[in-house]
Amino acid sequence: MVSTAGHCVAERGHTIDHLVFAAGYRGPTLTPLFGTFDVLWSVAPNGWTLQHGDGFDTAFVKVGTRKEAHTDGSTHPGHPVLGQSGPTVSGVAFSATPTGHADAYGYPGAIQSGNVPVRCSDDIQTLDPSVGPHLRVMDGCENFNGGASGGPVVQNINGHRRVTGTVEGYIPSTHEVRVTYWETAARNSWEYAQIH
Repeated sequence: MVSTAGHCVAERGHTIDHLVFAAGYRGPTLTPLFGTFDVLWSVAPNGWTLQHGDGFDTAFVKVGTRKEAHTDGSTHPGHPVLGQSGPTVSGVAFSATPTGHADAYGYPGAIQSGNVPVRCSDDIQTLDPSVGPHLRVMDGCENFNGGASGGPVVQNINGHRRVTGTVEGYIPSTHEVRVTYWETAARNSWEYAQIH
Protein backbone atom coordinates (compact mmCIF):
# COMPACT_ATOMS: atom_id res chain seq x y z
CA MET A 1 0.00 0.00 0.00
CA VAL A 2 1.36 3.41 -1.01
CA SER A 3 -0.03 6.83 -0.11
CA THR A 4 -0.12 9.70 -2.59
CA ALA A 5 -2.15 12.78 -3.48
CA GLY A 6 -5.67 12.23 -4.76
CA HIS A 7 -4.95 14.35 -7.85
CA CYS A 8 -2.13 11.93 -8.77
CA VAL A 9 -4.64 9.10 -9.33
CA ALA A 10 -8.01 10.78 -10.00
CA GLU A 11 -8.93 14.04 -11.71
CA ARG A 12 -12.40 15.50 -12.21
CA GLY A 13 -14.12 12.31 -11.12
CA HIS A 14 -12.12 10.04 -13.43
CA THR A 15 -9.52 7.54 -12.27
CA ILE A 16 -6.22 7.70 -14.16
CA ASP A 17 -5.48 4.32 -15.76
CA HIS A 18 -2.21 2.45 -16.37
CA LEU A 19 -0.28 3.92 -13.46
CA VAL A 20 3.12 2.55 -12.41
CA PHE A 21 4.78 3.17 -9.03
CA ALA A 22 8.54 3.79 -9.40
CA ALA A 23 10.05 3.10 -5.98
CA GLY A 24 13.31 4.98 -5.55
CA TYR A 25 12.96 7.00 -8.76
CA ARG A 26 16.33 8.21 -10.12
CA GLY A 27 15.40 9.90 -13.38
CA PRO A 28 14.01 8.85 -16.74
CA THR A 29 17.07 6.90 -17.91
CA LEU A 30 17.80 4.78 -14.82
CA THR A 31 15.82 1.89 -13.37
CA PRO A 32 14.23 2.98 -10.08
CA LEU A 33 16.35 1.88 -7.13
CA PHE A 34 13.67 -0.42 -5.76
CA GLY A 35 11.93 -1.24 -9.04
CA THR A 36 8.60 -0.52 -10.67
CA PHE A 37 5.22 -1.86 -9.68
CA ASP A 38 1.91 -1.76 -11.55
CA VAL A 39 -0.80 0.07 -9.63
CA LEU A 40 -3.62 -2.47 -9.27
CA TRP A 41 -6.20 -0.01 -7.95
CA SER A 42 -6.56 3.16 -5.92
CA VAL A 43 -8.97 4.60 -3.40
CA ALA A 44 -9.47 8.24 -2.42
CA PRO A 45 -11.97 9.90 -0.08
CA ASN A 46 -15.30 10.83 -1.69
CA GLY A 47 -14.50 14.40 -0.73
CA TRP A 48 -11.77 14.29 -3.37
CA THR A 49 -13.34 12.13 -6.07
CA LEU A 50 -16.75 13.84 -5.91
CA GLN A 51 -16.04 17.36 -4.58
CA HIS A 52 -12.35 17.99 -5.29
CA GLY A 53 -11.94 19.45 -1.82
CA ASP A 54 -8.27 20.29 -1.27
CA GLY A 55 -8.45 18.99 2.29
CA PHE A 56 -9.36 15.55 0.92
CA ASP A 57 -6.54 15.44 -1.67
CA THR A 58 -5.07 12.08 -0.65
CA ALA A 59 -5.26 8.52 -1.96
CA PHE A 60 -3.93 5.05 -1.29
CA VAL A 61 -2.83 2.69 -4.04
CA LYS A 62 -2.35 -1.06 -4.05
CA VAL A 63 0.66 -2.15 -6.07
CA GLY A 64 1.44 -5.52 -7.64
CA THR A 65 4.68 -7.46 -7.52
CA ARG A 66 7.94 -5.96 -8.69
CA LYS A 67 8.14 -5.87 -12.49
CA GLU A 68 11.91 -6.41 -12.87
CA ALA A 69 14.80 -8.09 -11.08
CA HIS A 70 17.81 -6.25 -9.64
CA THR A 71 20.39 -5.95 -12.39
CA ASP A 72 23.44 -5.28 -10.23
CA GLY A 73 23.04 -8.12 -7.71
CA SER A 74 22.64 -5.79 -4.73
CA THR A 75 19.85 -5.90 -2.19
CA HIS A 76 19.43 -2.09 -2.16
CA PRO A 77 18.89 -1.49 1.58
CA GLY A 78 16.95 1.55 2.66
CA HIS A 79 13.44 2.84 2.69
CA PRO A 80 11.67 1.89 -0.57
CA VAL A 81 10.08 5.29 -1.02
CA LEU A 82 12.31 7.79 0.71
CA GLY A 83 15.63 6.34 -0.45
CA GLN A 84 18.64 5.02 1.39
CA SER A 85 19.01 8.17 3.45
CA GLY A 86 15.32 8.28 4.29
CA PRO A 87 14.09 8.17 7.87
CA THR A 88 12.75 5.15 9.63
CA VAL A 89 8.97 5.45 9.55
CA SER A 90 6.87 3.22 11.77
CA GLY A 91 3.45 3.55 10.19
CA VAL A 92 0.66 6.03 9.73
CA ALA A 93 -1.27 8.22 12.15
CA PHE A 94 -4.76 9.66 11.76
CA SER A 95 -6.10 12.69 13.65
CA ALA A 96 -2.63 13.33 15.08
CA THR A 97 -1.54 16.76 16.27
CA PRO A 98 -2.10 18.91 13.16
CA THR A 99 0.67 21.41 13.96
CA GLY A 100 4.26 21.16 15.12
CA HIS A 101 7.38 20.09 13.26
CA ALA A 102 7.22 17.89 10.15
CA ASP A 103 9.26 16.64 7.22
CA ALA A 104 7.71 16.63 3.75
CA TYR A 105 9.29 14.56 0.98
CA GLY A 106 8.89 14.70 -2.78
CA TYR A 107 10.56 14.91 -6.17
CA PRO A 108 10.24 18.63 -7.01
CA GLY A 109 10.98 19.27 -10.68
CA ALA A 110 12.89 22.50 -9.93
CA ILE A 111 15.58 20.64 -7.96
CA GLN A 112 17.88 18.38 -10.01
CA SER A 113 15.11 17.98 -12.60
CA GLY A 114 12.98 16.00 -10.14
CA ASN A 115 15.36 13.04 -10.21
CA VAL A 116 16.14 12.85 -6.50
CA PRO A 117 13.98 12.85 -3.38
CA VAL A 118 14.07 16.12 -1.45
CA ARG A 119 13.07 16.85 2.15
CA CYS A 120 11.53 20.06 3.42
CA SER A 121 11.68 20.29 7.20
CA ASP A 122 9.71 23.00 9.00
CA ASP A 123 6.96 23.79 11.48
CA ILE A 124 3.42 23.46 10.17
CA GLN A 125 0.28 25.46 10.78
CA THR A 126 -3.32 24.85 9.77
CA LEU A 127 -5.23 26.54 6.97
CA ASP A 128 -8.97 26.26 6.48
CA PRO A 129 -9.76 24.83 3.02
CA SER A 130 -12.96 25.55 1.13
CA VAL A 131 -14.03 21.90 1.48
CA GLY A 132 -12.81 19.11 3.75
CA PRO A 133 -10.35 18.65 6.59
CA HIS A 134 -7.76 21.29 7.39
CA LEU A 135 -4.90 21.81 5.02
CA ARG A 136 -1.58 22.46 6.66
CA VAL A 137 1.15 24.81 5.47
CA MET A 138 4.93 24.54 5.78
CA ASP A 139 6.86 27.77 5.07
CA GLY A 140 10.38 28.08 3.73
CA CYS A 141 10.33 25.21 1.23
CA GLU A 142 11.86 26.79 -1.86
CA ASN A 143 11.26 25.20 -5.28
CA PHE A 144 9.15 22.35 -3.87
CA ASN A 145 6.97 22.13 -6.97
CA GLY A 146 6.34 20.03 -10.07
CA GLY A 147 6.52 16.46 -8.78
CA ALA A 148 6.45 16.80 -5.02
CA SER A 149 2.69 16.16 -4.86
CA GLY A 150 1.77 12.98 -3.05
CA GLY A 151 5.00 12.80 -1.08
CA PRO A 152 4.68 11.72 2.55
CA VAL A 153 4.49 14.17 5.45
CA VAL A 154 6.19 12.68 8.50
CA GLN A 155 5.83 13.80 12.14
CA ASN A 156 7.17 12.53 15.43
CA ILE A 157 4.13 11.19 17.31
CA ASN A 158 4.90 9.99 20.84
CA GLY A 159 8.46 9.09 19.90
CA HIS A 160 7.55 7.36 16.62
CA ARG A 161 7.91 8.82 13.12
CA ARG A 162 4.55 8.47 11.39
CA VAL A 163 3.08 9.57 8.08
CA THR A 164 0.26 12.03 8.90
CA GLY A 165 -0.57 13.37 5.44
CA THR A 166 0.66 13.97 1.91
CA VAL A 167 1.99 16.93 -0.06
CA GLU A 168 -1.01 18.58 -1.76
CA GLY A 169 0.56 21.55 -3.55
CA TYR A 170 3.08 24.38 -3.57
CA ILE A 171 2.75 28.18 -3.66
CA PRO A 172 5.91 29.58 -5.35
CA SER A 173 5.36 33.24 -4.36
CA THR A 174 5.43 32.41 -0.64
CA HIS A 175 7.50 29.17 -0.70
CA GLU A 176 4.68 27.37 1.10
CA VAL A 177 4.05 23.65 0.81
CA ARG A 178 0.41 22.72 1.37
CA VAL A 179 -0.06 19.32 3.00
CA THR A 180 -3.15 17.31 3.87
CA TYR A 181 -4.17 16.36 7.39
CA TRP A 182 -5.27 12.76 7.65
CA GLU A 183 -8.38 12.42 9.79
CA THR A 184 -11.65 10.46 9.42
CA ALA A 185 -11.98 10.49 5.61
CA ALA A 186 -8.36 9.43 5.08
CA ARG A 187 -8.69 6.76 7.78
CA ASN A 188 -11.79 5.34 6.07
CA SER A 189 -9.96 5.16 2.73
CA TRP A 190 -6.92 3.56 4.41
CA GLU A 191 -9.06 0.94 6.14
CA TYR A 192 -10.94 0.19 2.91
CA ALA A 193 -7.61 -0.26 1.12
CA GLN A 194 -6.39 -2.67 3.80
CA ILE A 195 -9.26 -5.12 3.36
CA HIS A 196 -9.58 -5.07 -0.44
